[in-house]
Amino acid sequence: MLYVNSAIRITLLSFICTIGCSDKNNDEPFDTVEAAPTLSSTATFPIGNAIFSQDDPRFIEYESNYSRVLNIVKAESDYVGHDELFRIRETHPTPYSTNYARLDAFVDFAEAEGYRIHGHNLLFYADIGPDSWIADYRKNGTWTQAQWLTWFEQYVKDKVGRYQGRVASWDVLNEPLYKVLLDEPDDSSVFIDLAGNDIYARAFQWAREADPHAKLVLNEFFLGPNGAVKTDDLIALADEIGRAGAKVDVIGFEGIYISGGVLSNDLGLPDIGLTTLDQVSYRSAQITRVTDLPTIVDADTGFYDCGKTISTFEEKGLAGCHIEDQIPEKRCGHLDNKELITKEEMVLKIKMAVRSRKDSNFLIIVRTDANTVEGLDKTLDR
Repeated sequence: MLYVNSAIRITLLSFICTIGCSDKNNDEPFDTVEAAPTLSSTATFPIGNAIFSQDDPRFIEYESNYSRVLNIVKAESDYVGHDELFRIRETHPTPYSTNYARLDAFVDFAEAEGYRIHGHNLLFYADIGPDSWIADYRKNGTWTQAQWLTWFEQYVKDKVGRYQGRVASWDVLNEPLYKVLLDEPDDSSVFIDLAGNDIYARAFQWAREADPHAKLVLNEFFLGPNGAVKTDDLIALADEIGRAGAKVDVIGFEGIYISGGVLSNDLGLPDIGLTTLDQVSYRSAQITRVTDLPTIVDADTGFYDCGKTISTFEEKGLAGCHIEDQIPEKRCGHLDNKELITKEEMVLKIKMAVRSRKDSNFLIIVRTDANTVEGLDKTLDR
């Protein structure tokens, strides 16, 4: 049996629940909300979630809520994926053996539940740790480049072909560029070292041959304001793959999230609701000016006036914000002694926020801290 990571899903819940801001500017009554829409029915793009296996240590803490969390995922999502089972190290423990038992079970489960499935991933240099057979073969020069090409072709075609028509999309190539942070500069070039400069294009070609209808993804991270060069490199790589006769259907990218806790610390304050709208919007505007990526900011509880807050953030160039359901004197969600407003108050806050935005593309994300205050059942009710 497979299980869902409840931590991720409770985070998801926090994005679909709400917090209360006073309606100071308009006394017009609001209509009551009859039923809460789901993410999958409301969003104009697919919503995905990660599901973990029962033996994953991350699952243990949330085992008692498994059935509830699974219901949330089923109601709110379109796609499911798994962050381990699709990888080389899971399905190909040696160069001459395969083990698809756990991945087969996952695909069967997800398919039976009616999900579209995303395969993460086919090639990712982080899978090739110092204890892997690939690292050992690379170090000892066991195979020639031609032998590596033959092995990778069979690997990609066999895996994608095995789930043809069942896995809707694949991260063919995950994080192929130097990660800027702590990794060695040559870590990400392992596949080129082994199989030649055209291995990336070949991988997309092989995957396309194995399943012509699957969406093929080139995925990368850290494409933010300090990653402008990396963003250009990723686009150049996609062009190079295209010129080689392959096709990238989707390029994964990041947005920027401005943490309320980090902004508080930047001002020398604890994260207990001491920042003001002026402070947060000023710093957010500085950040949005140096990036083209969509930027979302933590709006705490809405700074006492959700209408003014939304208008201010729109004017500063933000792409969205999230608002939570604590009292205005809020505390960081990880702290004890949090106090909530009622769900009815939170609904009014959300309505005020939605009415105040000028651009319907501005995202108003709602979150709840009810889980540690009232428990999962009341969190779901919110």
